[in-house]
Amino acid sequence: SSDLAAVQALERELGVEGVEAVRSILVEGESLESCFLRFLRAQSFRVHQTAKALKAHLTWRASMKPAHLANLSPGEICGCAEELLHKYMPTWHQGFDRQGRPIVYTHYGNFCWGPILEAGVTVEKILQV
Repeated sequence: SSDLAAVQALERELGVEGVEAVRSILVEGESLESCFLRFLRAQSFRVHQTAKALKAHLTWRASMKPAHLANLSPGEICGCAEELLHKYMPTWHQGFDRQGRPIVYTHYGNFCWGPILEAGVTVEKILQV
């Protein structure tokens, strides 16, 4: 099929090292092919653009370390008390979808930034949460 041909072309474009780098970031249960197809669809099956997007994603993951952040509490990330965040940023983790991705609900209408920023939490830290 054309999907398989696009995946194979992407593998050639990335090379062995690139494919292994992508394989190393897969979430549990995700196949390499499904990851490639997700990125290919996002780039309208343009292989070169998809390879650039995947490389940019790998660079982002290396600098932002989302796997490490996932093991920290919001208070640890922001450097403030959990109660402050719960009171002024009502957000909760509901569970996981069928692919194992987290389902998070956020009530943005009830956010109150002032007390959080006054506590010394930066916008950059808030975005990491």
